[in-house]
Amino acid sequence: MKKFSIEYILLYLEVVFAGILILILLAYNISVKQDDFWDRGMYSENVEGVQLSNQYLVTVKGEQVEFDIKRLDKSIKYAIYKTLSEEYDEIIRGIYQTKELFHMGDYIESGRFFQEEDFDNSNPVAVIGADMMEHTIEQNGKIYFGYEKQLFEVVGMFRKTGKALDHTAYLNLNCLLNKGEDFGLYYIDSNSKEAVNQVVDNILAQANGRYTVNRVEYEGTTEESGLNFMNNTLLVCAVCAVLLNLVITIVFFVEHKRYRVAIQKLCGMTKWNIFTTYGRKLLFCFCAAVFTLEIILNFGRNRMGFFFTLEGLGWQHHMMMLCTVSIIYVITVLGMLRLTCNIDISASLKNR
Repeated sequence: MKKFSIEYILLYLEVVFAGILILILLAYNISVKQDDFWDRGMYSENVEGVQLSNQYLVTVKGEQVEFDIKRLDKSIKYAIYKTLSEEYDEIIRGIYQTKELFHMGDYIESGRFFQEEDFDNSNPVAVIGADMMEHTIEQNGKIYFGYEKQLFEVVGMFRKTGKALDHTAYLNLNCLLNKGEDFGLYYIDSNSKEAVNQVVDNILAQANGRYTVNRVEYEGTTEESGLNFMNNTLLVCAVCAVLLNLVITIVFFVEHKRYRVAIQKLCGMTKWNIFTTYGRKLLFCFCAAVFTLEIILNFGRNRMGFFFTLEGLGWQHHMMMLCTVSIIYVITVLGMLRLTCNIDISASLKNR
């Protein structure tokens, strides 16, 4: 216990607690965002609808709209949906996306989610929910979902979620548009409102007066939902609280070692010596804390899944935790170094 005194153990425990708290708040934030996503009908808060129509040709030869998704700007990250059937126990949608934005692939239980090649080649493929399997047929060892006398090969199936996703079927929208029924209501969604507006502008430019494009507000976006602001506030407050505790610990750490540091400085110990002596021990404590965090996370996920639900965390969240811990380490070392360098030798020896 001489090598690692109570101060180091206290720092170690505080960092472990800080890391777990940060990850739990991040997981809670993800959970709330996902619940908001389901409550909005599997759309984000940025979704906007557009109605494509050509009333002039309706009475002549039926409604016709020449809408080509492939002509839209693919550098924009977005998804386009077309509602084909929207019932309580059956939701069928066409989908096209330039990038997977809402982590739908994370819910795949078997197979895969849509890939860029599916859209580029207009492949008749589908990804369905667990409850939609009863509406499929099997031919030549492959499973197909039928819509409007056309078969779509099921390349992926979502796991059971208890949400609307269970009875939802997504069909390749590019394949559907090749049938010539381009008119109707589309929903454009993205992680940013700016991207949605850019796509809508692209659609308006493509119409060029040949048919009408009317914006339609999605009903689920009329009210502000979610606790994202509150979650971020909790995260910031948690980090600040940990930093405050560490500041108190640093002061306690330095005060407890004041006499020893005074003797070391009297014997010619430089600022660099102080940094290397105490900094290395602190670094070991922080590394041990990070290692402990990973052990706790793996154990919690494998043995306490009913309580320790952090499955939604990805590598970027672990990096966020690691960066936060690294910042705490730097602040701790700099604070300790500043306080120890300001120790008055004579006053410390006299007060001993």
